[in-house]
Order: sequence, then C-alpha cells, then structure tokens
Amino acid sequence: MLGVLAYPTFWIWDRTRKELLEVRFQRNPLQCMNVALGGSNVHIFEDGYFAVDSSDRLSASRNLNALFLSFSLLEGKTLEPVTERALEVVEVSANGTRIPRTWTLIQMANVINMYEESRKELESSGYFTVGSSELLVVLEFAEALLGTTKPGSVYRLLEVSNMLSSGQWTGSFLLGWITVEEAIDSELVILYSQQGMSPTKAEAAVSRLKEWEVLSELKARSPISLSPPDPTPFDLPLLEEFDKLRVLRNAIVHNGAPATEADAKRMKEASTRAMWRLMRRRALNYRAFLSKIGPLQEASKRRLDPPLT
Repeated sequence: MLGVLAYPTFWIWDRTRKELLEVRFQRNPLQCMNVALGGSNVHIFEDGYFAVDSSDRLSASRNLNALFLSFSLLEGKTLEPVTERALEVVEVSANGTRIPRTWTLIQMANVINMYEESRKELESSGYFTVGSSELLVVLEFAEALLGTTKPGSVYRLLEVSNMLSSGQWTGSFLLGWITVEEAIDSELVILYSQQGMSPTKAEAAVSRLKEWEVLSELKARSPISLSPPDPTPFDLPLLEEFDKLRVLRNAIVHNGAPATEADAKRMKEASTRAMWRLMRRRALNYRAFLSKIGPLQEASKRRLDPPLT
C-alpha cells in the first residue's frame, strides 16, 4: 500500500474532544475506515493518514489529491497536495495500526509523520477534527471529481493554494492561469457547439485562437447558463478580470516580471471560479455536496464539545 499523512493534520473522530485528548497519547492511531475510491480501496486512519491499496504511484497520488481537494473544498481547510515520490509504503497490522515499510522526507506531512515529537508539538495548540459521516461525503465528492475532471486540474488547484500560502507567488500565479485558460477555451467550445458546430470542430477552432481572441469573443456574447439556476457563468466583469490577469501573465512570462502576493491572490480567486465552471459543465453539483455535509458538520461540533451539565 502507498500512503501519506494529510497536512495540515486532522483527526477523524466521532467522540468528544476530551476523549480524543485522552486517547491520543495512550495508543497509536487505528484504522477507522476502509472505503473504495477511484477503483482502489483507501485505508483511513484516525490521525488523517490515508493509504491506497495499490502499488501504482501515479494512480494513488491522483486518488489522494482528489480526496484532498474534496476535503479542502467541503471542510474549508486546504490540504497539501501529494506527489508520487512522497508516498510511503505501509501495511496494516492485525490490531489496526499501520506499519511503515519506507520513509520519504519529501514534504511536511512525511516529516511530521516520522518525527512524533514534532507532531505532538504542532498538535499541542489543538486538534482539527472531522466526523466519519462528514468524511463519507468528502469521499463521495472526491469520486465525482475523479469521474468529471482531468487529473491535472485536481492537483493544480491544490498546488495553487499551497504555493500561495508558502510565498511562491509567481509559481502560484502561472499555475492558476492554466485552469483559467482551460475554462475559457471550454466556454467558447460550448458557444460554437450551440451554433451548430460539432464538438470536434469546435475544439479545433478554439485551439487555433490566442487567449486574447478567446476572451474577446466571450466578452462580445451573453453569458451561458448551464442547468439553471447556475451560479457559475462568466459574466463581463469576470471576463475583464481574466483579461487583466492575461496581461499580467504575459508580463511575467515574457518580461520576467515577478508576481506580487496581491497578483497571486487575484489569480487564486480567478482559477477557483474557473474550476467551479469546469465542474458545472461536467454536471458536478458542488452546492449539493455542501448542503449534504453542512448538517453533519454541525452535529460533529456538538458531539465534539458537548454542553456542560
């Protein structure tokens, strides 16, 4: 199996915070769930360690990144994306704990998982927890992401956030633009298809255009609504923002101008809006999952910190 500890760390816990604090230092984290995702079983441990029952590093990293993006979108806590090299080889013992077979010091999650004292120090300020019922919704959304988005799109949105938070503003900006570019090209393909052009010809026609030409055509037309009520159309103010970011992107690529933190934040917002649009086009209803997980999150909070009696 190939696994990694999610970072920032969290616990999957269905009891009170007091019980978690008591258990945390008395025993090793146990496997608490074993579910299917992307055609493989995922073994989930109480401390947010996820192990895919596969030896294929590419497939395992794709599945985990879909899971981590789903978690980030539904729980509001951005997780670090996982690379193929960061995955560790693990086994599950008879008593439900994990047995590491290799260690990989590639990213922060690996460091924390290997050095227990560092991990305790990081966690001393408190535990972020999710209930198992919440995690099932996260997994359901992750499965939908795997089925409706390109693998690179899932990893990219996580990495845009991760690079922004670590101060890599130029890298975050350039990576975010790829999602915007994918979304606006996709939007013009829809318009051409609505005019009677076959999808293949529409895609070929759009591929011959420069991005300023794509944006010019989109700005000259009315926004497209997909399965109303649709909160994702590219209206004129958003398309104007995309165009301004395109100019900034060209200055960075062709003139060596660095992106500022403000530029990177604007691009993160733009790429997130673009990702919502791509999801909507592929019939992935994000709001339905938000509505589903909301009551479960409230129930988890009440269970975690019950009122004093």
